[in-house]
Amino acid sequence: MSRFIIFQTNAEYYSAPWEIAKNNYSLDDYRAVYCEVIIDEIQYRKEITLTNQDDLAILEDVAARFSKPQNRSGHTLSVSDVVAIERKIGTRFYYRDISGWKEIKK
Repeated sequence: MSRFIIFQTNAEYYSAPWEIAKNNYSLDDYRAVYCEVIIDEIQYRKEITLTNQDDLAILEDVAARFSKPQNRSGHTLSVSDVVAIERKIGTRFYYRDISGWKEIKK
């Protein structure tokens, strides 16, 4: 089973574009504020169909859904937030930048 996790920070680089934040960035500055399961396969009888395999599509969906106020902890999704996509094969981290998403190393 896969999932995505939204991380937010109040560090000095809060709301900073990646070009500025990358020199000071640390995942230790973040706290997880939301987590949700990603349905990445559907089985009907003996046939398995893969779904939600495109990280960028998932990130854009997360951005559309969480850029508005929610009844959850944390602020609306904005520049400097990090989204982790956890799958069986490993976890990838993405920084919300002014121009979209930047994959980052933990």
